[in-house]
Amino acid sequence: QAWEMFKGGLFTSFAASLKAAWARLKVITGMKTGVCSFQYIKTDGTIRTAIGTLTGFDYTPKTTESKPKPEIIKYFDIEAQGFRSFRLDRFIGLVA
Repeated sequence: QAWEMFKGGLFTSFAASLKAAWARLKVITGMKTGVCSFQYIKTDGTIRTAIGTLTGFDYTPKTTESKPKPEIIKYFDIEAQGFRSFRLDRFIGLVA
């Protein structure tokens, strides 16, 4: 995944791509095991603190999903009760 993100031009160095790939793994693992709190920068420039999960909800996709993009993280927002996503290059980190 790090190589795909670097090759796609999302990050300027392979080291930054590796760091982002590990951060992606940590946040997705946290959401798959329960509820996870994290921060990212929204497209309007504001910082969003989100509480998300990837378990514990009933969801049937309306269409078949296209090829997954490693640079996009999709999650179910606990507070908004809806699905949200953000780009990995805008990810700040996990909140304790």
